[in-house]
Amino acid sequence: MNGDALTGALANSATPTTGVGTTAITQGSLAANANYSATYVGADLTITPRPLILKADALSRVYGEANPALTYTVGGSGLVNGDTLTGALAHSATLTTGVGATAITQGSMAASANYGVTYVGADLTITPRPIILKADSFVRLFGNANPELTYKISGAGLVNADTLTGALATTATRDTGVGVVPITQGSLAANSNYGVTFADADLTILGLTSAVVDPTTPLVTTGVGVTTSFTSISILARACPIAVTEYASTGILTVTCTLAALEPNPVDPTTIDPTTIDPIALDFTAADILARTCPVSAAGVCLPPE
Repeated sequence: MNGDALTGALANSATPTTGVGTTAITQGSLAANANYSATYVGADLTITPRPLILKADALSRVYGEANPALTYTVGGSGLVNGDTLTGALAHSATLTTGVGATAITQGSMAASANYGVTYVGADLTITPRPIILKADSFVRLFGNANPELTYKISGAGLVNADTLTGALATTATRDTGVGVVPITQGSLAANSNYGVTFADADLTILGLTSAVVDPTTPLVTTGVGVTTSFTSISILARACPIAVTEYASTGILTVTCTLAALEPNPVDPTTIDPTTIDPIALDFTAADILARTCPVSAAGVCLPPE
């Protein structure tokens, strides 16, 4: 009244770094003049936890690879006063954990008691490991058994001692004629932790034409004690396996075809020198051959003897 006013101000000891709790608000320097008898009733300044949001980052990796470092972002009102978080996020994934999602949890990550933490989780997604299965190409003669079908693994490769199951396939049989038959994936497969890309190949089946011996031509020696003579030879792969039968009454040696298997697989026909006789393919026991014939089908395929 009378235009009098208070002087001074209330006080408390809290600073920006004061932790969660209550701090007394005191009368401080607040006062009236001597004409007043002042009674002060105090109160508290309550400091509440600072709201903080910890949000895990969603991550991914390939099956069998090392886990990435787990990261996060800090939201809400954020950290202040140089405060830091302690601990780390966590998950249960290991090198052998299969394809799928694994939860990233808060683990031991925490702030001090001055913060009210809300955690927002995420997932570590494990994706299929990419591998390439490439079939090997093969060549064989008509009538021979199919070779064992093999393949190579590339891409990221197999891990964790994983193995493939099944086998490659082809529709070719001993009776399949000259031509190219695909080698397919068949039942060959990896488990569901792999993303498989298959690269096919071909099984090439070759046939042979006949060759006629002219006794007037010079003899050709293979270098292993086998002697033969030819005027012409049309070789698509190795020559037809043969056996020699001697007819004493005529003095003529006649060579007929057999379909014995040849190993290794026939070579690329473009690399064969027609003047060279392959001792693996041609098994002669006599030096003077007056005639040699090999039964051949209309398709030029070597036929078995009758």
